[in-house]
Amino acid sequence: LLRVDIKAGQRIHKGEQLAKLDDTDLKSDIAAATADERSSRSASGEGGARSRQAMEEYKRMARAGTKVFSAMAIQAKLAEAQAGGASSGASSEAAKSIRIKREALERQLAKASITAPFDGMVLSVRAREGQVAQKGEPLARVYDPSDLLFRFAVPKEHRKQIAQGDR
Repeated sequence: LLRVDIKAGQRIHKGEQLAKLDDTDLKSDIAAATADERSSRSASGEGGARSRQAMEEYKRMARAGTKVFSAMAIQAKLAEAQAGGASSGASSEAAKSIRIKREALERQLAKASITAPFDGMVLSVRAREGQVAQKGEPLARVYDPSDLLFRFAVPKEHRKQIAQGDR
């Protein structure tokens, strides 16, 4: 925990920040994933361009025929076009995989700020700054004063004096 912004007895409002987790590593991982994604997309575009260019050359060579180019040279150009397409596809898939990883990291980053789920009163704070927070571990105890329920017994002889909803 980087920061704990509450103390016992404090009134809080829904959405108010209660604590902040250290998000330095997440931000660094997101920056690295963004750079990797950009690089993979660039490689995909370059591979696609090389593939298209090789395919155009192959078509030109095939039209000219074996009198101008050897059959082996024509086949080599076709193989080059296909390899460029495969390389482009692999880079595109890598970029997609990295994007999914980056989006997951961004969702985690959004959870680095712990906010109040409802208006209420802080009863106790268990978390301390510098502490390592575990998933599911309560950081504070908060109650909603509008959601209080009192149970008590009314002696039999007084039950006729009150009705449900009386104040």
